[in-house]
Amino acid sequence: MTDTRAPGVAIDSLNERQGTAPSQLHITDSSQDDQVADPGIGISSEAHSLPPVDGGIQAWTFLAAAWFVEAITFGFGFSFGIFLDYYGSHEPFAGSGAIAAIGTTTSLIGAQGILFGIGGCIAYCPSTLYVDEWFDRRKGLAYGIVWSAAGAGGVAIPFLLQVLLDSLGFRNTMRVWAGVIFALAIPLTWFVRPRLPHHAARHSKPLLMRFAVSKRFLLYQAANIVLATGFFLPGIYLPAMTRETAGTSDFMSALTLMLINATCTIGLVAMGLMSDRLQVTTCTLISASGAAVSVLLIWGFSTSLVGVYVFCALFGLFAGSWTATWPGIMREIAQNGERDGYGLADPVMVQGHLCVGRGLGNVVSGPLSYALIQASPWKGRTGGGYGTGYGGLILYAGLTALSGVVPFVGKLIGLVYLGGITEGNVHLCSTSSNEEYLSKHAATPALSIV
Repeated sequence: MTDTRAPGVAIDSLNERQGTAPSQLHITDSSQDDQVADPGIGISSEAHSLPPVDGGIQAWTFLAAAWFVEAITFGFGFSFGIFLDYYGSHEPFAGSGAIAAIGTTTSLIGAQGILFGIGGCIAYCPSTLYVDEWFDRRKGLAYGIVWSAAGAGGVAIPFLLQVLLDSLGFRNTMRVWAGVIFALAIPLTWFVRPRLPHHAARHSKPLLMRFAVSKRFLLYQAANIVLATGFFLPGIYLPAMTRETAGTSDFMSALTLMLINATCTIGLVAMGLMSDRLQVTTCTLISASGAAVSVLLIWGFSTSLVGVYVFCALFGLFAGSWTATWPGIMREIAQNGERDGYGLADPVMVQGHLCVGRGLGNVVSGPLSYALIQASPWKGRTGGGYGTGYGGLILYAGLTALSGVVPFVGKLIGLVYLGGITEGNVHLCSTSSNEEYLSKHAATPALSIV
């Protein structure tokens, strides 16, 4: 039978007919097959041949391949503190204060900055965007696992890069690592593939971005951008800071990054699990408050190397888990379009906007950090980390971490309404409003909201 309510739309309506809230809302492409096998369930005949969601060898193989791609690309990016330490003490970069903005020469800016950023993004996008197709109920966990790879790669890669830099210099180190990325990543691309077949209608849908100017999304995005301007600073400066203040060896300096990245891996997986079960504002509160406490109290007042290592572990655990709150944000934005008046929102586009916001914060943090270190307002005037010459940077990183509590505060004061019917991973206003919305937008091209 054909679903006559809207072409290109298949909806789980069995529960609606029974007077209960639907378990899921799916808007899928049926331009090439608008026959529905069961009108009460809304499953197209093509769905019978699709791999299972949330499990099965293909889903877990995809997740493993995506994890390794993420590890070998962004694990390198998470290791930049090693390069900063090296560039600051070796020619021709020694003494340059602009290294944090990725280099003082055109070659560094182009290769380790722009080209790596573009290449990493191309490798990163399929690894994360297809998660939305392979996982539903475990989506938060799946995203947390994939994103944890950067932290896991950041545990081993800094030590490897330190050995290569000491023995080969930075030019040959770059060449060796480029070969490693190519040799390991190319075979993995075979497994990083979508679950759904290619449909022209599905891939030619308009960009649904009205959500980007909604009060709800702007609240999350503002916190996301501000937090990003301070998140990357500890990883960039800690190796150099420990060498300057404690005279540590190469390994003990690199250990700061290893600890951040190791606990970041744990934090992302744990937060992914929580984002499947808790309100997203609760998740952002946990991540942001834990990060702020670790920076302002532990790093700021630390007087020993042990204290710095404790900070690294806690900062990675809490601040590193921030991106694992994104699946919750994606879900909330996608499910409140009717209530907030911005209509349908593709969760993948929500993630894209969050990535752009985090990227902007990262770009700003480079030159900003240089200005913070140059100021050094409390150097030699107070104890702990605040008196090392990095005091301004520490204070800024801690205060920006606090920005992550803004969505929770917004919920408390009623800036955004987060109520409604919640069942599993679905947060809907009412059955009737969903039905009414679909009838108004029958021609809307395909996307999936879960």
